[in-house]
Amino acid sequence: MHSKVSSPISRSKWILGYSLVELLVALFISTSMLTMMTKFTHTNITAREEGSLKTEVQLGLRALIAMITQELRQAGACLPLTGGAVALSGIDNGVQDSLTVRIGKVDPNTLICVQAAVSNAAAIGETSLTVDKTGGFRKGSLVYITPEGATGSYYFIDDVSGITLTLASGLTQELPKGAGVYAIEERIYTVDNATFGHPVLTVAIDGGSSQPLVDWVEEFDVRYYLGPCTLDGSGTLSCASTVSLPADISGWYSVDAVGIKATVRSHKADRNGNILRETTGETGQPGEYVTVKLRNFL
Repeated sequence: MHSKVSSPISRSKWILGYSLVELLVALFISTSMLTMMTKFTHTNITAREEGSLKTEVQLGLRALIAMITQELRQAGACLPLTGGAVALSGIDNGVQDSLTVRIGKVDPNTLICVQAAVSNAAAIGETSLTVDKTGGFRKGSLVYITPEGATGSYYFIDDVSGITLTLASGLTQELPKGAGVYAIEERIYTVDNATFGHPVLTVAIDGGSSQPLVDWVEEFDVRYYLGPCTLDGSGTLSCASTVSLPADISGWYSVDAVGIKATVRSHKADRNGNILRETTGETGQPGEYVTVKLRNFL
């Protein structure tokens, strides 16, 4: 019996392995697969980043509209039905307006409006008021004080002791016995372009410093619908007139609804260099402004 021994030539071929053509084919396949994987990964990352930016602007816009809508629907609550109390005011700054909303405070325990009546007449310049009750009034809070049926003024409370309210400034008008004292909250919404290096919707409560609410708010446009207003069968609001800002106090009393148009942009561009924006509606199209009916407004 003879054992079979490999020849030097066949052994050499076994040691050499793949041919050059086979290596080139393998390299081509590997490169193609790597290119496809890289492209897929890049597309996936881009889509995720764009989705994240889109979610960012959508949430920002929704938060803004929800917040302002809730405030407007409470405007004028617990304020006197007669006299010069104005629940709304504002400044027309083009597409970045300022909006002031005043809401009467409610005692969280009794759910009753925080109000009091002056027990003793007070002269101009006085800062101490004796009232029938002080429950719900707090130091640093804002109050509206008015003789019954007349235009009043706003003051800050410096101290509360017993049945005495001490004001931070003197009275600007005489108060008869029985004059009303109403605890209120005042919120001023403004777009700040300077403090944060980009446009931010801020709020100042009761004369305090402005606090950031929603980042990258490019547009906060407010318009006012003066009554009488009616709704047609499709739910479209039709009013006597629509203005960027009421001309005088009688105009403010005629406001029946408020429209808000807002645009929020992403804090950076996506990988394609696009800035993403979310708006309440396109110019001139239905739904451009979110309309809020003022349920509690005088």
